[in-house]
Amino acid sequence: MSDISAIESVLGDDSLHGITKRQRVFELLCAKPNLGADVAADYLTETEDEAGADYVAQYLALIPGAQAEKTRAAERLRRAGILARAASWLVPWLPDELLDGFISDYLAETKPSESPASSVVYSIGLFQPHRLRPYADRLEAHMRRALLSGAPDELVDAFLRVWQETHDLSRLEALALIRTDYARERLVASRDTVDESADWEELMELAGTLPDSGRPSGFRPAHMAFIVDRNESPHVVGGPFQGDVPVCLECEEPAERVLKLAAKSLPFDLKNDASFFWYACECEAMDSTTLRITADGETHVYFGPAAPASDSADLVPGGKRSLVIEEHPNQVGVSDEAMAGSSQHQVGGLPQWITVDRHPRCPECGSYMPFLASIGGDLTPFGELGFEGCLYGFWCDDCCVSSTKYQS
Repeated sequence: MSDISAIESVLGDDSLHGITKRQRVFELLCAKPNLGADVAADYLTETEDEAGADYVAQYLALIPGAQAEKTRAAERLRRAGILARAASWLVPWLPDELLDGFISDYLAETKPSESPASSVVYSIGLFQPHRLRPYADRLEAHMRRALLSGAPDELVDAFLRVWQETHDLSRLEALALIRTDYARERLVASRDTVDESADWEELMELAGTLPDSGRPSGFRPAHMAFIVDRNESPHVVGGPFQGDVPVCLECEEPAERVLKLAAKSLPFDLKNDASFFWYACECEAMDSTTLRITADGETHVYFGPAAPASDSADLVPGGKRSLVIEEHPNQVGVSDEAMAGSSQHQVGGLPQWITVDRHPRCPECGSYMPFLASIGGDLTPFGELGFEGCLYGFWCDDCCVSSTKYQS
């Protein structure tokens, strides 16, 4: 049976639910050379199955690189009617002319909201908002928040005028999400007009500046991140950990290490490796972990009980993998909210929150901590991660303190 026939056989099995079909397709592709990028692209150039196209394009988006395969697949999907929606997964890798083609397809529709290209255009807004900004008045309402990223100064001034007239804090939040130097300057100048200091501090973090130190609230440049097989990168996903870790208050299960970033292999000015931790249990008692990892490997847990790490590694399929990074197409920062289960991982840049939240303070020095990484739950090429939602990692390099926040 050919590779494509094997995929079609899984998709045609009416005894399987959709999620199980997706998982089986992922297993088939993952076992192929180059993680199945060639097979996935071949399938997407031939299939007429809408669900199959979505599953396989989603899988292809979990693989780093493979730009030629992703472009080949998207070129065909653009011509495949309703299947064009699946190309939305592949937007970060597509050439400019192909992106502009999807935009033209969308704008040419009498009812753009019904266009198969609508999902692709929304994704373009997330990754390359400047490409859509000339057509803002012709876009669907839900797409426009993505265009805040890097928006012109005139929009900053417009939001300020509405804020001054209404004191609607959402206008200052929109201003903060523009994240240009001018937007930050105008936000700082508005400090005395915001009643609650906590609100203003949150806005400054959102805009890209830590309110106490004036330092950036994230590391540049921003990168997309991808879970790959073990030993393919010095950055480790999962794996064993030696030392005390936080303990779930409900079931008393020790946390596991989710991610270790090797400082020397990152384009940031970091002196120490950063590790982030979460729980494999399904309890809802915890929303963060905070601990210090010294240079000699000793740990100190804050804000709750601690216990030695266990030998289990349930959060990551296979127990231990690696993380590789590619520069993010949107260096300003994605301005629309994240969706739980999107499987998007990030290193550097500014957090794409599911729900806008504060940065934690370092319990050692008391300073607000910059964002360093996020790991989205749900799928990897190798199976599902052991949590849903998204983990946001903050790192105080001077104190070697890690804080991980969870949202769903």
